[in-house]
Amino acid sequence: MACALAGTEVRLGVLPGGSTNVFARSLGMSDDPVEATSQLLDALDDMPAHEHHVSLGIVNGRHFVFHTGIGFDAAVVKQVEKKGHLKRWAGHPLFVWAAFRTWATYDRRARFHVTLANQTPQPSPFTVILNKNPYTYLGERPINIAPTADFDTGFSVACFRSLALLPTMATAGRALLGQAGLQTGKSIEVSHGVGHVTIESEEPFHYQVDGDYIGTETRLRIEHRPASLWVLQPGHAVGMAPADRL
Repeated sequence: MACALAGTEVRLGVLPGGSTNVFARSLGMSDDPVEATSQLLDALDDMPAHEHHVSLGIVNGRHFVFHTGIGFDAAVVKQVEKKGHLKRWAGHPLFVWAAFRTWATYDRRARFHVTLANQTPQPSPFTVILNKNPYTYLGERPINIAPTADFDTGFSVACFRSLALLPTMATAGRALLGQAGLQTGKSIEVSHGVGHVTIESEEPFHYQVDGDYIGTETRLRIEHRPASLWVLQPGHAVGMAPADRL
């Protein structure tokens, strides 16, 4: 839907409908569909006060709202989608299982090169292009890659240099348990305010867009598109009925 409305004057109202609901929650919507509906109805009562023009990303002509992942996490998403009938009932445990299963069999070599703007290309087996933090949620806990990343700030890019077990587990722990997100270190480089990214490889690599597995490619051109989509933000905070604001 966001792709279809990009560049139009139509306002998009978002309700949670899946196991994670990253976009809805990033706008401040409740994860409960009933409460989220109340928030949306409240926003519709005063649309000018709750409309917001957000930026999108675009990868090889396809828009994305909150992130695209290249390499390892896309392979994880592919594994999860093979068990799609279980996602509704065991979405988060299924993702954890798929991550460990994929890591055990994944070719962890640096299979593609990532170029940020006009910088020197760097090899990577796993890169995340983040348009809005968090990257996703594990239950109620956000996975924070770059807490300062917002729709209006340009991309935050986490480019992993290695998928060795101990550094990868340590990085995952910081993203899951910490509030500061990820920082550049020996096994990862994190950049902010990025306008465009090119990813190339002689061999096909996996990629996913907003949690949907797309397939394999040998070249991706990813661009930040400011003020691309009108959305309605919630008319009241989570847990606060409209009348409570008076």
